[in-house]
Amino acid sequence: MTKKVRDTPTAVRRRILKAHGMTERSGGGLKPRKLSEHRKGLTTVMRLLESRYGKDIEDLIGPDRGSIYDVAEYLEGAVAPSTVTRWRHKLGLSERI
Repeated sequence: MTKKVRDTPTAVRRRILKAHGMTERSGGGLKPRKLSEHRKGLTTVMRLLESRYGKDIEDLIGPDRGSIYDVAEYLEGAVAPSTVTRWRHKLGLSERI
């Protein structure tokens, strides 16, 4: 008969974070497990979304993806529509000149 070992809270937390593509920082914060190569102008949340969806942020929020509301819904509420607008302007993806 083998003894059943219970998961420790630390092991459970690490398993959940791994499932969401995250890891802990030494100071207790969270960071994406696999960061995209550093590109100037990308925020941590942008890199996190790239890691989560496996696509460049330009492909995730570009005008060809639809309206800002469509993009926010596609990203499952990770960012607000106003954030999509700001990011599009920041990355030069806005339709208006």
